[in-house]
Amino acid sequence: MPTVFRPRYCCPAAATNSTEKQLAVVGAAKAEGLIDLRKIPFDEDEAWASHRVAIIDLDAHPGDGTYRLSRGREGIALFDIAGGSWGDVRNDHRVEYHVARDATGYREALNRLPMFLDRVRPAFVQYQAGMDPFEDDPVGGIDGITEAFLIERDRFVVEQVCGRGIPLVVNLAGGYVRGVSERLHVNTIRVMASPDLSTFGVLV
Repeated sequence: MPTVFRPRYCCPAAATNSTEKQLAVVGAAKAEGLIDLRKIPFDEDEAWASHRVAIIDLDAHPGDGTYRLSRGREGIALFDIAGGSWGDVRNDHRVEYHVARDATGYREALNRLPMFLDRVRPAFVQYQAGMDPFEDDPVGGIDGITEAFLIERDRFVVEQVCGRGIPLVVNLAGGYVRGVSERLHVNTIRVMASPDLSTFGVLV
């Protein structure tokens, strides 16, 4: 079961009283993969009511659960990079689904994130910080995705989201290499706690 953090708001202006309210559970979408959608949180007042919520799903396992969630609700946008796909995926103005077979393709897809954020202009972002893209992972395992690459990826995502003043919550997801995946998840936490991200007001 993935670990869920309370929202990490990326600018002081976003830290209103509603940030302390209970997170609503968005469930009921059927997932064939490994992400428990019932643990993906959204603020029940501001972001959900504004119909501008974005999921950045960087778990390597094909994200059919998050995809079906976004297809069923006009208020949810999805940016997804996975190591594979399935038959019914369709991209549109709210959904960007990329398949990456190696680090070069992954980086090319990730570089589209700023354009996605500027296009959908979310009021809230939920980031699935999957560690199974790691090249030695038995479930994901994308060629050339090293520990250093994943640290850079997490930093890029946090900077792009928080640099736009968008509230962010991070969900630790994926990672199936015993003795290694734990360290990779800790790296994500360290990125969020990095002093040089303090200009964005990241709360940890």
